[in-house]
Amino acid sequence: MINRSINLVTFLILAVMFIITPYYRGLFFDEDFYIWELAIHILFIVYLLVRILTKQELNILSFIVFIWPLMYFISFFVAESPFAALQQVFRWMTYAMFFVLMYETAKEKVVRQLLPYVFYITIVWIGIFGLMALWGLTDFTDAYLGGRRVSGFFQYPNTFATIIAMGWLFGLIWMTSKEMPWWQVIIFALPLVMFGVDFLYSYSRGVYILFPAAWLFGLAFLTFKQQVQYILYTILTAGGAFLSYESILRNMETANGGLNQLIIITSVVTAIIVLLHITFSKEKLTLKWNEKKWVRAILPIGSVSSLTALVLDFANKGIIFQRLPQPLQTRIETINLAQSSVVSRFRFYEQSVVMSKDAPFLGFGGDGWRVLFTKYQEVPYWARETHNFYLELVLNIGWLGTAVFTASLIYFWIKTYQNFRVSSEANRTFILATLTAQIMLLLHAIIDFDFSFGTVCLFFALTIVMALPEKLHHDPLGTQKIKTVLYAISILATVISAYLLFQFHSAHQLVANAEKQLSLSEAEKLFVDAKNKNKWNTDYYIELAQVYEKAYEQNQNPSIRERAYTLLDQAYELEPHQPENLYNIGKVYAMFNDSEKAIEFYELAMDYDRFSRKYAFAYIVENVLYGEKLILNDQANAAEQSFKRAIDRYDRQIEYIETFKQQFVPDRRNLNLDPRSKLFVGEAYFLLHQGDQALALLNSVKYNPDNQKQEYLRQQSILYLIYKQQNNEEKVTHVQNQINSQNLQEPFEKHVEYFQNIRNRS
Repeated sequence: MINRSINLVTFLILAVMFIITPYYRGLFFDEDFYIWELAIHILFIVYLLVRILTKQELNILSFIVFIWPLMYFISFFVAESPFAALQQVFRWMTYAMFFVLMYETAKEKVVRQLLPYVFYITIVWIGIFGLMALWGLTDFTDAYLGGRRVSGFFQYPNTFATIIAMGWLFGLIWMTSKEMPWWQVIIFALPLVMFGVDFLYSYSRGVYILFPAAWLFGLAFLTFKQQVQYILYTILTAGGAFLSYESILRNMETANGGLNQLIIITSVVTAIIVLLHITFSKEKLTLKWNEKKWVRAILPIGSVSSLTALVLDFANKGIIFQRLPQPLQTRIETINLAQSSVVSRFRFYEQSVVMSKDAPFLGFGGDGWRVLFTKYQEVPYWARETHNFYLELVLNIGWLGTAVFTASLIYFWIKTYQNFRVSSEANRTFILATLTAQIMLLLHAIIDFDFSFGTVCLFFALTIVMALPEKLHHDPLGTQKIKTVLYAISILATVISAYLLFQFHSAHQLVANAEKQLSLSEAEKLFVDAKNKNKWNTDYYIELAQVYEKAYEQNQNPSIRERAYTLLDQAYELEPHQPENLYNIGKVYAMFNDSEKAIEFYELAMDYDRFSRKYAFAYIVENVLYGEKLILNDQANAAEQSFKRAIDRYDRQIEYIETFKQQFVPDRRNLNLDPRSKLFVGEAYFLLHQGDQALALLNSVKYNPDNQKQEYLRQQSILYLIYKQQNNEEKVTHVQNQINSQNLQEPFEKHVEYFQNIRNRS
């Protein structure tokens, strides 16, 4: 009785969380996922302890999923970003716990019966919210991306479309079971037209292409009679969705926005499906040759032929293509290998393979691509994701980890196939529906980053659970002693993971909720606490070092500077190849007026991201300012080298701009330097006694003295000195008049005196 109660309560909690959590941006961002990860960790610990104390046997082989976080944990020791690696460990620990809890609770008959409803209701909820965004009934950020594509909670249309397609396929296939009662058919048929509308309004070309492949997979394993049903249901729901899509498109500006038409079409389609289901479920209706296996190939072959004809029609803008609304025509026309998203993805894939060669065994740890992709890129694009789940695995956990991950999936597929073979017709249909939905996820993961969303991973785990048999093995794993050890390891690992999660979440909340204006002592306490709770997040080290810089500025205490430098050293040790981390370290050194260290770290940052205009600008400015200091310290030769470094970097950035100006680069980065770079490079030329080059740059940019006073004075004072040296009285007078008109005579004279002094000593 206790065992049943704990199973039901655990399932209820998990089901509620599963339905609710997509609202949190699909659990893409760690700050949205923390609290739910922690909740599942705690639930898992409680569940495991209760089962152990009540001496209820667990199926140890279901714990095979803990191989997933284990491989991420192993890669932590070689990770380019230990913090990101731990974040991935937490995520995959959560997915594994969710899997085990769902699988164990599903041994209860009522839970197994409810699983598909939880699965389906969640997708329906996602689909309804997508339409709400389309009609402007919610202000959820980017749920209707750019006012053109529905993206729902995910804020990304392609992942939204994948989830919707998964639900559509699941419903279509499961309704072909003759044992499904008519009332259940209504439940699963009602959302199908809505799924189709969401599907179309996502305008996801990748899902448009891959959906038929997953659909054909489902068709191939149905009986001939079920294939007929499946095709009829697909035609009905797709046709209804298309009519509803057109209606919404026409009536978007009206009061109901096509809602009335959607309700009517949905009602009619559902009624027809129910009637067809009742007809096909009658024992008297036996289609000829239904039991002959070879007959099952007829409709799949015919469907492939029909789909081929449809593709040819689209390619040649035939009759069907001409019937489509303009937005669909436009989207379909852009499906080609030369399209920017296709070109960019192939570039990501090629670069991922190249990157993997440098860490083939264990990978780069979590977020390996994000940390290092700029180091390997040969053209200036920006992409935070590989857009391929499998290559992401290779980069994160290496080929070894990917092989282990794949082996675990193969194990589950074997068990699913064995379950399929011995199941009743109704259960076989359910397994096929679940597996087809899973195939949709896995197919789209080839071309996008769906598995970066926690919601997608939970869906994936649930599809595995729903397709597995109630027992994976009769005698799970030998002796009770071995089981006890494994239980103990599981609980210990979960407790440690939960503790770190709590610390990470606390640190994040501490910083996120901090007041904007803090005293130095308050800011120090804040970031010290945050760093102690999460010693792997380099941001806390940088922020605390900046606090110490402000304190040092006030009292010039060397010990404060040493504390800041120690923090910067620690930040570097944590992420020595992360360009943004290196840049931030350099910025803090620059705040301490330690130009040598600042330049060193800016150079390191550019080694790992040579196309960054931000890093290049910081490097240019710091070299020029450092050159000024060197001259004032009578180190003219060293200053000359510093000025030349600034000029060389500027020229290289201009070369990048010219090189890629005419090239087709999808997701192109902005290479244009900050306009102020011309001011500092112009100064460098001036101090190198190259007046003509200085004039060319300084005269190519204008500054507003009202809000760019320092830049304006710097520019005008250097121009004044150059014109004076050239005996160009007209230009000298012009500069003086400009200064007088702005009432800036006094600061101008100080600037002229400063630069004259430096120029004379250079």
